[in-house]
Amino acid sequence: SLFSCEDPNTTTMAQASDYALDKPSKVLELDLELQEISGLSFSQDYSTLSCINDELGYLYLLSPTTGEIVRKIEFNKPGDYEGVEVIGNTAVVMKNSGTLYFIEDYTSSEANITKYNTELNDDNDLEGLAFDANKNQLLLACKANGFIEGQEKNKKIRSIFPFDLKSKTLLMDERLEMHQSSFYTYVQNHADHPQYDKWIKRFDPSTKELEFYPSAIAIHPKSKEYYILSSSGKMLAVFNPSFKLKELYKLDKNIFPQPEGICFDNKNNLYISSEGKEGFGRILRFDTKAK
Repeated sequence: SLFSCEDPNTTTMAQASDYALDKPSKVLELDLELQEISGLSFSQDYSTLSCINDELGYLYLLSPTTGEIVRKIEFNKPGDYEGVEVIGNTAVVMKNSGTLYFIEDYTSSEANITKYNTELNDDNDLEGLAFDANKNQLLLACKANGFIEGQEKNKKIRSIFPFDLKSKTLLMDERLEMHQSSFYTYVQNHADHPQYDKWIKRFDPSTKELEFYPSAIAIHPKSKEYYILSSSGKMLAVFNPSFKLKELYKLDKNIFPQPEGICFDNKNNLYISSEGKEGFGRILRFDTKAK
């Protein structure tokens, strides 16, 4: 059964709900080596943040308070690596072609690396990776084509594929779908939104494709909502646990030059990593307003 975000809940526009996305609580300027930072995930004990450089085969462990590189672990040759997720003592890195690298005991010198090739490929252009603890699944978000080979393509849909961690298989029939019609309906229902004029055109049914390109995904630990970034267009979409589009935010390009990673800490604070473009890569923390 496909989970679809058709017929969204109509909510009144609350600016940035639980987070003031225009006012970071903390900004971590990163080493120049991480100018092209991608992905973001906390360790199990929240003592380090893991990330990657989207061109190098290294896993970086950072201090969440200073952003300094604590450790650097080589897991493969250079390539287009886009997502990272830490599950217990295993770090999983995702390549844009859909290959997953499981780095077991990732903090030890005896790290064991296993590679899994999924049915996805370059055509899907995978960028977002999240862990769904309730279902023991990874979620793989496609920036481009949301369908596997042999299926009819539909550019008005973006897909997120679950990867079952027990069987190590892609659950192709259980993908989460983002529909252009949901984005359009959301904007129609929020005429007071500051982006209304731009977005009503952007998501108009007459356009050829959904102009929302997932670059990162995370599940909120408390609400279980899906937080999905689109670096292109600088947006953050929040989907409820039933995968209905709940909120859509415009991100300031001066704060987020190129948002490519997202995660939460154990106090539900939000962290977003952004490539530096001309400057340094950075990680921004937004403290939760929800009690």
